[in-house]
Amino acid sequence: MLWASWVYSFANLATLALGTACLLAALALVWRPALHSGAEAWFRRTARTRGGRAGLWAAGLAVPAFAALVKLAMYASFQLTRDSANVVQFAWNFAHGYGAVSTLSPPTHLAFHFSFTSLLLSPLLRLWDSTAVFALVYGAAVGAVIPGVYLLARRRTKSPLHASLAALLAACHPLYLGMVGTIIEDSSLAPAIFIWGVYFWECGQTPAALAAAALLLTTKEQAPFVLAGFGLYLAARREDRRLKTGLALAAACVLCWFGEMAFIDSMRGGDWAPGSTSPWTLFPWLDVSHGPIAGLIHGPWRAAVNLVTPPVKLLTAAKLFFFAGGLPLVSGAPLLAVLVPWLPQQLADWRLPFHQLGGSYAGFVLGPLLWAAVAGYCVALERLAPRGRTLLAAGLLLVAGLGAVQSAGYYRPRLMPSSWRKAVPDAMALIPPDAKVWCDGYLLPQLALRRYVKKLPNALPDPFFELEPFVPDRVLLSAYWLAVSDPATVRRVLATMSADGLVPVFREKDLVLYAPAPPAARAAR
Repeated sequence: MLWASWVYSFANLATLALGTACLLAALALVWRPALHSGAEAWFRRTARTRGGRAGLWAAGLAVPAFAALVKLAMYASFQLTRDSANVVQFAWNFAHGYGAVSTLSPPTHLAFHFSFTSLLLSPLLRLWDSTAVFALVYGAAVGAVIPGVYLLARRRTKSPLHASLAALLAACHPLYLGMVGTIIEDSSLAPAIFIWGVYFWECGQTPAALAAAALLLTTKEQAPFVLAGFGLYLAARREDRRLKTGLALAAACVLCWFGEMAFIDSMRGGDWAPGSTSPWTLFPWLDVSHGPIAGLIHGPWRAAVNLVTPPVKLLTAAKLFFFAGGLPLVSGAPLLAVLVPWLPQQLADWRLPFHQLGGSYAGFVLGPLLWAAVAGYCVALERLAPRGRTLLAAGLLLVAGLGAVQSAGYYRPRLMPSSWRKAVPDAMALIPPDAKVWCDGYLLPQLALRRYVKKLPNALPDPFFELEPFVPDRVLLSAYWLAVSDPATVRRVLATMSADGLVPVFREKDLVLYAPAPPAARAAR
């Protein structure tokens, strides 16, 4: 796990260095505007050389590799938590012939989200039976956003310099940097799928673009909003053929969303279990007494008011567009592709990460935002004189620098004890692959590769723990779980373990592993 700390340190230093370099470059451009034309000539000249092309390829591969390495370090240092384990166990069960079932989110992950991209990736777990393979794939997918933005901007601007600035702005956006360090979650794949899908579409590769759209729909029930926004973008271009296509796409996506929500209801088999969270609780202002849709139809003024109240919601919007250089706001029709998926999150309770676009919650906004930023960049370049383009480049470097500098320090090992570096592998060596396990939430990604596993509850009732119960063969807990959990819950869980004949068989620092007592010990009891 020591190497993971080095990765965190490198990531923080690289982010700080990148931000500082951007700020210094912005200052240099203001001080000596001629540097802009010189840099553009150098970029054009270098891009034509074999070494320049090799450098672009190296950079294009280095960004996904860096993001994958960060995700792998998160796995090694126990930072991926239960949400990542949900995805992994769901895919592992499917890959091993048990079906689309889950004991972490029973009876199936599909009872909570229309999210099954992980099932498409599940064969990877047959090739490498480790959560690390998903950490690498999901991390690399986040990193693939940046080369996609570069290619989009290069195709539109025909300028290696402006394409590099667009990619730099994207790489320094706090939402992107937050996604690099977020959990394994299907929605974190959405930005790359959208960016590359749009690139294929703009290049006239329609089959590849349609395949990307279909794949996007597998990520989560919010994906239809992204495609609906793209449909409105097509309609807003006021071309007869595209007007009809765009409106038809938007309408089809609305119907698709209703279908996905109905599918989730059918998988759940009725009302939300006590203690679990209905998606409508994200919107406390919404009257759902007659159903959420009826509440929205009968009170549209509430939605309008809750877009901007409390005023702190405006800060979320300001950050979103400021760190994109304000470019999406001048992009024209592409702005619609941002607004449609973003509005539900802007309407949510301002205290929730869903509203704040934290981590993977930015998945369905980030892709359209970066595309609209590229489009807005092109609009600005067309309208500005050479002096204005220089000032624009300086402004974008300033924004990119501020975004990166404020995010430096994001990657850190949190509070995981250093003793786990040795204790966790030692404890896991005593857990058979087919054992039914209860464990601490931080250890779930390491133990999710099995048919039966549950997170120890911090408080009861807990539907994720109590639905579809099973008697564990092993229980791995930490002093951290004992400290943060409700005392009554701890007593109840420990009493249940004792009644099932589980006794401590391994103890190191704050970790304790319970297993069935030997037959002689059980007889003596």
